Amino acid sequence: MKLPRRIVLVGTLLTLLGATSGATAFASGTRDDIPRMFRPHAIFSVIPDPANYSDFGKWGAIEKGMIAIGAPETQIPPHQTKSGRGKVFIYRKSRTVASAIIRHSPALADGSGFGMSVAVDGSYVVVGAPYASRKVNGQSVQTGMTYVFSCGGAQPNCNSAAAPLATIPGTTAHAECGYAVAIGGSSSRLAVAVGCRGGNAVEWRAYLPTAGSWTPVTPLKTLTPPPVTPPTLSCTDFGYSVAMSGWSLAIGCQAADRAYVYTDVLPGSPTLATTCSNPSSTFGYFGDAVAISGSTLLIGAWQSVPQRAYVVKWTGSPSCSTLHALKPSSGAPAFFGNGVAISTAGTLWVSAAGSNSTGAAYEYKMTGGSWPSLPTSKVGTPGIGNDEIFASDTTSQVLVTGYNDHADLIP
Repeated sequence: MKLPRRIVLVGTLLTLLGATSGATAFASGTRDDIPRMFRPHAIFSVIPDPANYSDFGKWGAIEKGMIAIGAPETQIPPHQTKSGRGKVFIYRKSRTVASAIIRHSPALADGSGFGMSVAVDGSYVVVGAPYASRKVNGQSVQTGMTYVFSCGGAQPNCNSAAAPLATIPGTTAHAECGYAVAIGGSSSRLAVAVGCRGGNAVEWRAYLPTAGSWTPVTPLKTLTPPPVTPPTLSCTDFGYSVAMSGWSLAIGCQAADRAYVYTDVLPGSPTLATTCSNPSSTFGYFGDAVAISGSTLLIGAWQSVPQRAYVVKWTGSPSCSTLHALKPSSGAPAFFGNGVAISTAGTLWVSAAGSNSTGAAYEYKMTGGSWPSLPTSKVGTPGIGNDEIFASDTTSQVLVTGYNDHADLIP
């Protein structure tokens, strides 16, 4: 069974340093309480509260000193009075509590999944609400919605229910647009990619960012999956995962064991540069997680037999002709490859969510121009489990979280 979507934070190898001893936890108390750092080397956490179900840690992102953690509140128990409206908590690495909370818009119905996915670039935060509905021909249709907020500068608009800088609506019914999101571009233009898992598509649009608003410089575009051979492996969840680096866009389709790289996103006609397929087994959920940084692509395949993730680095045009397999160490938890991240220093991270509090993250450091097959180090998180990696930033820090109301910062 596929695990629910999740989050990641940045941190130090706390477990290896013995940070699990002497930890003091802070309960979340009420729904609006801010999760706090409670360990010496900066781990965020809240105590899971069966009556709360905020889903804090469902997804997370980090870049340029900014950390965003989603709490979509999608698992509200029956007969509870909780809102189910979702929030996104914003942290700065130099602070121990959230500096802002982006709240679900009053225009969204409960259960929209606001915060199910997030992406950041240091100043802006992209938030997906894949179960949101909007009016189409007078009817309420669940298409999903994606929002962009400014969380940088002297007057950020990411507190409370502030108006977003940009709104990207899903275009078709049951599309679940916002299930995955990514942000990329350049210093003068930015682009947002939106995975529409239910609609089997990826939407994207380029913008001119300004202080008060984002001005579109391209119309809303939609990418659909290329034909798959053999046809028995049809791509039915194109956009399950998305990632951007500059104007390159990586898209995962786990149902077809495929990952795709598109280039030249800005001009309005993205070019399919390469298609990657699972070299080890069929139906391995190859493409469940993707990360791209420059000319390096990292792909998770958590159901492959044996467990694997794959990396490729190309010179010139993107190519998957030389996929290199990354293996876990012996005795690895289940679901190795369900989360991946690349740092700009060339370090790769692959998570194994595990079960029963056995999650782990594995580091692969490039040496001599190549990556090892076995991990350079392992970060375990006893007592937490269900951990996944979602992001790394330019200082090689990695965000690792679970989806059971906790998130670990590992500097």
